Amino acid sequence: MLLSELDLLQHDPFTWVITLISVITSLVVGITIHEGSHAASAFLLGDKTAQHHGRLTLNPLKHLDPIGSIMILLVNFGWGKPTPVNPFNLAGGRRSMSIVALAGPCSNIVLGFVLGIPIRLSLVAASSDTFDFFVWMIFINTALAIFNMLPIPPLDGFRFALGVFPRDALPLLANVERFGPIALFGVIGLEWIGIPILSKLLYPPLVFFVRIMVGA
Repeated sequence: MLLSELDLLQHDPFTWVITLISVITSLVVGITIHEGSHAASAFLLGDKTAQHHGRLTLNPLKHLDPIGSIMILLVNFGWGKPTPVNPFNLAGGRRSMSIVALAGPCSNIVLGFVLGIPIRLSLVAASSDTFDFFVWMIFINTALAIFNMLPIPPLDGFRFALGVFPRDALPLLANVERFGPIALFGVIGLEWIGIPILSKLLYPPLVFFVRIMVGA
């Protein structure tokens, strides 16, 4: 999606460069906020593992995964460096792990709503580069949040499920976790060859949230 939209701008090199900068900046900010929120929530709940690994920071270099970032540009789906968390150190055990899992996506949604305020109040001119930048920031942060809440290992949605499902279901989830990455890359591969299963699944909630954020 992102690259196809950028291709449409090739007739206008200046607009293409501005858009590319907006996309890259949005990815850097979105992933940094996302992973930093995981680290901060784990720290507040008693686990200092992320802090010991230097992840309790908003320094993008600590959170960005080069391959994951490139994958977002190429196929719309990617990742940052997973934030290390030890659930045994968390106050509340695995239930608190659900809070840590939610912290990342929720931070992206909150950022999207904050960035939507200038648009809703007409503080930035429509069709301006600033307006486009805010829209890209909102779009990408919302996409990161929704994608990561899919209940597929190793995404946050699965980590959330591990914390709220009954203990009796944990062995089954453990088996699912073993094959989750294969399934995830499988559906991403389908997107790459033109079978948009994930796009059709994620697009409706993405549009819903973005429209609320910008007041459209």
